Amino acid sequence: MQQYWFGDIRKNESGAELIPAPGDDADLVARIRYVQEKKATSVPLTSRDMQLVYKHQDRSDYLSRLRRVSILLAREMVEEKYKTGDQELIHLVTIIDELDRMAGSLGDHVVQWHDIRTLTFERKQQSRSMKGIMEDLSAGNDPVIAPVAEEMVHLYEIRRLLSCQVQEIAGDLMPNTSALLGPLVASRLMTAAGGLSRLAELPASTVQVMGARSALFSHLVAGTPPPKHGILYQHSRVHRAPAQRRGRVSRALAAVVVIAARIDWYRKEKDPVFLARAEAKIKKAGLR
Repeated sequence: MQQYWFGDIRKNESGAELIPAPGDDADLVARIRYVQEKKATSVPLTSRDMQLVYKHQDRSDYLSRLRRVSILLAREMVEEKYKTGDQELIHLVTIIDELDRMAGSLGDHVVQWHDIRTLTFERKQQSRSMKGIMEDLSAGNDPVIAPVAEEMVHLYEIRRLLSCQVQEIAGDLMPNTSALLGPLVASRLMTAAGGLSRLAELPASTVQVMGARSALFSHLVAGTPPPKHGILYQHSRVHRAPAQRRGRVSRALAAVVVIAARIDWYRKEKDPVFLARAEAKIKKAGLR
């Protein structure tokens, strides 16, 4: 028996018989998902099968119902995809990274502009954070630079608020991965993977170099040394480790991160025992 969204086609020696699927459009959507999940024995419809279908309903009715069911199925799948929360987190991380790039570039231009206008910019400011410099300039008397610097300070405040939102969502969505990497790094890793379900499917070797696309491409094309880490370099245990140990630490970190992502996706709860063992494993890799 061959199963389709509209019903089953049973073929025997005497010919073919269509058994229409009962229920309304919502029931047909559930049937489609069942057929997809169970990988039922459906094959492409032949012209003879379609003639059998058109005996029960004309072509316009068939296409009209197919359209309604397809729209209903698409709406249901979109709602499920966005209900998990990882898509919202992806957008938040993307906005934060864009704000960082924009604020860094604009801050440099404002500082150089101020330097040209006053010719009294002190060198000690170069060691200060950009946010601190913008706060000083916004409190200054320059009628042109002060409002621009004030807007920059506002951007940093927006970035802080978005970071708090990322911390809240990431802590709920992937508590184990966030505990290992920190909410922002964990969210960046998930964003690079395309979602938490996708991150949970990846091998540790892929997670280790995720975010090092240019270095990996250079290695494959030009034979340069392969990258040892990507986004994981932002984790303190990796970037603070001695250069000769960073590869080992990033491998150990990637190995426990993929397990943490799978726990987050399938169990959706924090596992203190796993986290303690993972931290010990990462620490051990940094001491060797």
